[in-house]
Amino acid sequence: AHHFNNRLHGVLGYLELSMDDIKLGIMPAESIEAAADSARQAADLGAMMLTYLGESIISTTDVDLVVFCESTFADLQKKSPENISFEHTTSAVPVPVKANPGQLRQVITNLYTNAVEAIGDREGVIRTSVCVAGRDEIASANRYPVDWEAEETLYGSFEITDNGSGIDHADLERIFDPFFTTRFTGRGLGLAVALGIIKNHDGGMTVTSELGKGSSFKFYLPLH
Repeated sequence: AHHFNNRLHGVLGYLELSMDDIKLGIMPAESIEAAADSARQAADLGAMMLTYLGESIISTTDVDLVVFCESTFADLQKKSPENISFEHTTSAVPVPVKANPGQLRQVITNLYTNAVEAIGDREGVIRTSVCVAGRDEIASANRYPVDWEAEETLYGSFEITDNGSGIDHADLERIFDPFFTTRFTGRGLGLAVALGIIKNHDGGMTVTSELGKGSSFKFYLPLH
């Protein structure tokens, strides 16, 4: 609410400046454009919050998680810092899931950004993998949403691991809270939105981390 109110106050402030300019016979184009920009930011923030809550309306299509993740990470690697190297392992067979491609790409991008930020300026490695996971293979600890139960027999799984700063065990249960920050994290809505998207796809996520050694995030989508 605090962040949303900040955007709305920006809209109101610029509109008031526009009204003052009009009274002086000045065309307030700059103030109106600034107000419109603040309004767009508020709308984007509202959309992200709906996604976090798992209430956004999505259309899904058949997606091979193997091909999709390879393509997405190929694009991300082109923009990757030079101090980070990549390793990728994948299933030898397709991993078919039902997903919204745009939102799935957002999840992978947010998790990638999280890993890059955790590594920072030091030499680092980001490892990714795609596979089929059985329901019994999904860890019960640090599972999100906390009430998520894996009801399907098989899931498509994507994992991203970094050797960055890691997350304190006491902070793990809060990392998906919107705008939660720690000394090592300042990710705003990134992880919260990623979890909301996975939740909206009837999936879940797990996290393991060790402070000073790195983190691993996995998401699971029902195999289609």
